[in-house]
Amino acid sequence: MRLEGYSDPIVRVYADCVDLLLQNIARHFQFAALDREGVFDWETLKLLELGQLRQESIRIIAQTVGDASGMTELALERVMTRVLEKNEPELLQGVEAGVLSKPPAGLSDSMRGILRYYSSQAVQQYNLVNTVMLTSSENAMRRVISTVARTQAVLRDIAQGVLNTATGEVVTGISGRQAAVRSAVRQMAQEGIVGFIDKAGHLWSPEAYVNMDVRTTAANVAREAVFQQNREYGLDLVIVPVNATARPLCAPFQGKIISMSGGSGYTTDRDGNSVSYIPVGSTTYGHPAGLWGINCHHAPDPFVPGISKQRDAPAPDAEERYGLTQKQRYFERLVRNAKRVAACYDAAGDTEAFQQAALAVKTKTSQLKAFCVQNHLPYYGDRTQVYGYGRSQASKATWAARRSQ
Repeated sequence: MRLEGYSDPIVRVYADCVDLLLQNIARHFQFAALDREGVFDWETLKLLELGQLRQESIRIIAQTVGDASGMTELALERVMTRVLEKNEPELLQGVEAGVLSKPPAGLSDSMRGILRYYSSQAVQQYNLVNTVMLTSSENAMRRVISTVARTQAVLRDIAQGVLNTATGEVVTGISGRQAAVRSAVRQMAQEGIVGFIDKAGHLWSPEAYVNMDVRTTAANVAREAVFQQNREYGLDLVIVPVNATARPLCAPFQGKIISMSGGSGYTTDRDGNSVSYIPVGSTTYGHPAGLWGINCHHAPDPFVPGISKQRDAPAPDAEERYGLTQKQRYFERLVRNAKRVAACYDAAGDTEAFQQAALAVKTKTSQLKAFCVQNHLPYYGDRTQVYGYGRSQASKATWAARRSQ
């Protein structure tokens, strides 16, 4: 059971929120207004806008991700419902065969408790991400202001040390500030907004962390639903599905039958074949990057002796294909980052910088498509979408590319 579809709408909401936050910061550095602000009081004027930015960021976050909690609760409920309905036919066959016991009708209190627990956990994580995003937005604007002010100070010192004072004023005036703002806005768009800081100090973007969190939470619900369903039917065995791609710590256990009580031995499948099962302790279960760990795609299925079927052997190139999909994600991130830079320049009214950034978007999109064709991977245009970079900006990018050629 693939879980990407359940996380995609929520990840899209947070990605749009980041795009809006970055573009809103860029609007505070409109090129058309730069010549109306003095060289020396520019930093003070921009620092005074931080309070306004905070209110704008609060409104953007509330309007874009306000319903993420409700979306997640619905998604988790759908995950559990799908799991239970998919497994029920084989389990009922086990009841008819006298292998299993029939549980009470309806969703048990334990199942409802699983939903409540993981839904509440997701909401807490969203609240944390929202708070970090707000602080990160303010820090992003501070960095732009600081970078521009520091650059102008360096230019002024250089100019006044070599040339006369009047020439120094020209060098550090509007043209110097435009270049500094352009560079700082690019850096801000490339660095993005921080949504989470883990225990190791690694910075996560909101969409990356939410994607990991939702998919892991959905996988936890699917896994715990299967384990609870097995307990209610009096079943101990589960089987790991076989996916086209698998992480190194998951790949060895694709298609394996596992005893959750820690037993080992042999049982039979529906064709009467003798098949072995292994204890859960011999797998990578419990390791963050292991079986049923963070971002794992292998939601277990019940294995009913004499009823279920042994899974086909995993594809020999599963790990290689996994590596290719990770490289594809890398190229997709390059395209998104290029679009964010272009969208921020567009929001700041910097036409010349936008046209240059638009060329980068075209180049990186072509590289992504070529990689997909070369490695027989599907191209997902929705994964490179950036809010604020729509048809209008894309047409400008096409025009800029033709002009360059």
